[in-house]
Amino acid sequence: MADALERIGHAVLTELRDLPADVMNQLVAIPQANTLVALATHLLGAGEFWVLALAGGREIRRDRGAEFHVCGTYADLEARYVRWIRDARSVLSDLHQDAWECVGSPPPEFTGSLGHKPITVRGCVLRAI
Repeated sequence: MADALERIGHAVLTELRDLPADVMNQLVAIPQANTLVALATHLLGAGEFWVLALAGGREIRRDRGAEFHVCGTYADLEARYVRWIRDARSVLSDLHQDAWECVGSPPPEFTGSLGHKPITVRGCVLRAI
């Protein structure tokens, strides 16, 4: 599963690599559309949430709403993606076979995004993918 997450992360970076910053941060003429940086940041925030926080039990700092209004550079995104991929590999390689079926416990500030249904660690990682 870590390989799939890494492929997704690298695919995002490949698509953005040669774009000028103004293009990456430009709103398109579609109502409620987001910039490429905002979409890439939201994808990353979701990946950190599902894999690092829920599957890995790590504390993360996330402001989901702010992800849709962020401006940034390719270098910022690349550094964060590289860190997320490294951390995701660490979390997933440390999981024992039995841990995949354990129910993930979201941090209190994130319980609303899951509703009231339990989700296994495997389900959390699959959701990220």
